[in-house]
Amino acid sequence: MFISNDNAKMNPLSGELRLDLSPSRGIFLYSSFKEGLSVKQWGVNGLEELNEYQDPSTPLLSWSIFNCSSINKWNESVPTNIQDVAKEIWVKQITLLRVLSKSSDYVTDFFMDMPILFTLVVNEMQNMKLPTHHIEDIVRMKRVQIIERLFYVNEKQIISFLKKIKFTNLRKVDLLLIRQAMKTEKAYTYLNKNFQSISISLIQLILDYPLFHQLSILKSSFFERDLDPWEKRIVINLILTTLSLGKKHNIPNYFYTTAKCTNINELKVLNEEWSQVHPQRNLLKRNNDKKPLIKKKKRAGRRVFPEPPLKGNSRIIALRSADALKKHSIRMGNCLKSSRFKNACLNGEAYYYEMLNPLCSIEIIIINKRWATIAARMQLLLTNIEGPKNFIPDPRAEELVMQWFVIEAQKNRNVISARIEASGKRFSYRH
Repeated sequence: MFISNDNAKMNPLSGELRLDLSPSRGIFLYSSFKEGLSVKQWGVNGLEELNEYQDPSTPLLSWSIFNCSSINKWNESVPTNIQDVAKEIWVKQITLLRVLSKSSDYVTDFFMDMPILFTLVVNEMQNMKLPTHHIEDIVRMKRVQIIERLFYVNEKQIISFLKKIKFTNLRKVDLLLIRQAMKTEKAYTYLNKNFQSISISLIQLILDYPLFHQLSILKSSFFERDLDPWEKRIVINLILTTLSLGKKHNIPNYFYTTAKCTNINELKVLNEEWSQVHPQRNLLKRNNDKKPLIKKKKRAGRRVFPEPPLKGNSRIIALRSADALKKHSIRMGNCLKSSRFKNACLNGEAYYYEMLNPLCSIEIIIINKRWATIAARMQLLLTNIEGPKNFIPDPRAEELVMQWFVIEAQKNRNVISARIEASGKRFSYRH
């Protein structure tokens, strides 16, 4: 029961791909359409009764995709209650499936494994009285609750969910779901029996959640004996150091090699062996017992300062938050390399202004000078950041910046004098 290219019809003018999804062929869900179309099929037998709900010649969904030959053929066993779920999806949730065809990969990846999730999400949306286009928000907010409800609906789904999880790339939400599944005896037994095949992932779980229930699996399956709390702490530290050594020395498959150890002694031997590995050799020779001279990297090239900001091409906005400073410093070529200046901006002692030109930035430093008889005065100093030392600004840019600078100085009543230094010239302003 496979889907072939004969079942896919494409309009050469519009590029619209239509799939003939008849009930006799099963229920189809797609996973991703980054490169063509990837279709997953649940081979369902004995669903002739669905003919009265849906015409076999009527396509269920349509996508504007050109590549028809990349359809993946895939079969999987079907849950016992798939008939009831299929009826509800097929009859009542056609609009929901159409929304999914326009959703992101996050939503499609979430739904592609178990069709019963459709009904749970639909119920959640109906309870919250949300339209179908809010499905992605529901998935992101209610993912854990939906899976937990799924566990209560059918206990067999726990094992199928654990089988379908990609243990090589676990997300935090998946870890929470596994922790929920570990509360059931069947899931615990399954993980114990299949420990050899997924031991690498369980070690990763231990690293992320040291107080995880998988520590009991570590006792029973990994070391085959009970450990007291003191020994358990030693074992966890030994696993952490061994994995960190393997990662530090870039040893291939260090997760897999660590997982092959069956007792503490083997783990200690592996730790000692890896601790003596020195893949990074010191190729610098010492001269007269002096420290080796480390060659400095050649500069990739002096940054060419862009065209100066002109009228209509500049926007001067003060950035007053750490996120804004970080975001725009990256966009502007890491202009804010000084942590002192960044802290000064956050404390209100200096200001960093955004400009449209990605490499042209303006810094205004407020300097406090205390006089013997006069109260503290403030002086504004305008400089350029990340510009070559021999940079000579355009006169039009100088005039524009000076005009803006004088206006800003007039707005601030605490500023008594203002000074601009550019290309060896000084421009002073005093109230």
